[in-house]
Amino acid sequence: MKWLRRWRESRLANRKLREIFQEKELLEGTSLLRKHAGRCLILDKVVKDNEVIQLRFGILRHPRPYPFSRQFHEVVEYYRYHAHPERLEREGSVNVSRLEGGDGKPSGKFGF
Repeated sequence: MKWLRRWRESRLANRKLREIFQEKELLEGTSLLRKHAGRCLILDKVVKDNEVIQLRFGILRHPRPYPFSRQFHEVVEYYRYHAHPERLEREGSVNVSRLEGGDGKPSGKFGF
């Protein structure tokens, strides 16, 4: 029955992640917006007595160095949610494009 417990914990974690993105106070001070909720991936969770105590998640971003730049970077940002006291903190980020030794491939989004 371990699978059932893990399944229930995953459901609780997914529900909590959706709730986090609905709470404007938690998102203040971060670069996260409500519309980013669907782009997040849960990396780790701590659940006790059917309550999510901690939740660690990441989001993949594609920032551009300046507007209308063809160049972009793939950056993974990590966040951790704490239930007691309730807060959301940014843990850091990794520039995946730099790990591959480049600045990101130019995109054809603007017809170049």
